[in-house]
Amino acid sequence: AALVHACVDEGCIGETLAALELRVAAGECEDRRLAELLVAIAEDELRHAELAWRFVKWALDRQPDLRAGVAERFAALTIEAAEPESLDAHERERLRSLGYLATDERRRVELAGIRALLRPCANALLAA
Repeated sequence: AALVHACVDEGCIGETLAALELRVAAGECEDRRLAELLVAIAEDELRHAELAWRFVKWALDRQPDLRAGVAERFAALTIEAAEPESLDAHERERLRSLGYLATDERRRVELAGIRALLRPCANALLAA
């Protein structure tokens, strides 16, 4: 159970959101080589996430009694609101052009990822 819960937290949730954030950051990045690097890292994170989702499905297929604990982990998923960093508009734009998303921007991406990606995937996983 501890291994499955760790895979949910770190793989299904953490790696999935990291891949999403990196893809958004790459899309904002003006330096082509840096954007390509961010995309490559995002793809690596996505492979880790996919492996975690497959592992958790495999574990649930073999031990259905783990389903309640997994469901609780997804149900408890929230992202705390972040205080905006003390950057002026010019600094924020400059950092974004270099592939850096400010904390409040990362939180918006994470919340959108939870709503549009994680919750539907978790529902499908738990319905199987």
